[in-house]
Amino acid sequence: MSSILVRTAVAVLVLAILAIGTGFLFGSGWGWALFSLGLAGLLVHHVRHLNLLRQWASHSLTETVPEGTGAWEEVFTLLYRRQRAETARNRQLAHSLARSRQAGRALPYGVAILDAEYRIVWCNDSCEAHFGIDAEADVGQPITNLVRQPEFVGYVATDDFSNPCS
Repeated sequence: MSSILVRTAVAVLVLAILAIGTGFLFGSGWGWALFSLGLAGLLVHHVRHLNLLRQWASHSLTETVPEGTGAWEEVFTLLYRRQRAETARNRQLAHSLARSRQAGRALPYGVAILDAEYRIVWCNDSCEAHFGIDAEADVGQPITNLVRQPEFVGYVATDDFSNPCS
C-alpha cells in the first residue's frame, strides 16, 4: 500500500478520534466541526502538492523538483532521484556518442550513418571528402540524392547489404 494512502488514512483516523473526543467534551457539533476542518486542511495539503507536481511536470523536466511535506516528501524525493539518474544517464550517453563520433572521424574509410529512409544522420571527414557531402548542410538528405553513381543507387535500392557495393 502506498505511503500517501497509509499516511492519509492515519491522519483521518487521528482526526476522527480527536473529533469524537471533542464531541463528548463539548457536543457533537464541535466534534463534527473539528473533523470537517481537519479534512479540509488535509484536502488543501494534497491539492497544494498535486498543483506543485502538475506545475513541475508541465515545464521542462530538467527543472528542480519541488519540495514536499508529509507523505509528498517521499514522492518528490523519488522524482528527484529519478531525475538525477536520468541526467547522469543522458550525460553518459552524450559522452559515449561523442567518443563514437571521434572514433568514426579517425577511420580512414568514408563512413555515413543513415536512418531507415537512407537519409544522412552523420558522416565522417573521409566520407565528406570522397563523396562531396557536407556533414552539416546535408544532414537529413537522402544519400542517393547526393551520391549519384548508378551502381550505388542500385545497391541502395536492392535493400540487401549483406555484400559490399561493387
